[in-house]
Amino acid sequence: LHPCFHQGRLLPAGRFLIADIAGMGGDVKAWMERWFVRFFRHCELDSYPSTHGSHSSDEQVDEVLTMVHDTQIEVQARRTVATWVQQALLEKNQMIERIASGTGLPLGDTDGVIVVQEDQTVMAYFKAKRKDGSVGKSKKPREAVVLSIMEETLRVQFVGNKRRHEIPQNWVVSSAPLPDPKLLSAGCSPERLARGKLAITLLRNEKAIVALVLETLSEAADILEELGNGVEGYKQHGDTESADK
Repeated sequence: LHPCFHQGRLLPAGRFLIADIAGMGGDVKAWMERWFVRFFRHCELDSYPSTHGSHSSDEQVDEVLTMVHDTQIEVQARRTVATWVQQALLEKNQMIERIASGTGLPLGDTDGVIVVQEDQTVMAYFKAKRKDGSVGKSKKPREAVVLSIMEETLRVQFVGNKRRHEIPQNWVVSSAPLPDPKLLSAGCSPERLARGKLAITLLRNEKAIVALVLETLSEAADILEELGNGVEGYKQHGDTESADK
């Protein structure tokens, strides 16, 4: 999956896999080469089948690749690739869980909110009074201890001034791992914790990018499907002019 993101092969692979090559009739291998060249020609691969650059091959593909057929391929390819991206997202979640379980570092939930426990030390924003008299989120976080956990908020006591605030859970920006006797006995050093924290941070960044790709693929598939259905609707009503537009 990784090289597909960077070299533009992800969607071409999806298109090639779902194209009905066997249904073309005739020489299946020749059709396979024609479709492969059509879908991957912009990828600048090191080599292509012998049909690459043949105008007759392109014309033969164009004859069967009508706009509706092309739209159907684009929709199905995006749905197919979305399942691959979902698997990549799952694998990154599993890697984060393995690192967290081996280091005692905190896990974030599906929305990126750091999951904490009572008595855990965290860095969190506090309620600060503004010039206009209103109260809002502070500019910088401070060290605090979690006193209690509600459904969407936390009650914390800030270490510096001993003041207690009830704050939204997403105001917590980091948390210190709770001592785990098993990890301590296994020799979980500060260096290992630092490496684990870096790895989790990088994986969360990758997760955010992959999630954006997944969202984009799904939205694009929905839009293309809607357009394809619209074209079919116009054709069924004999409105070829609107269908061509």
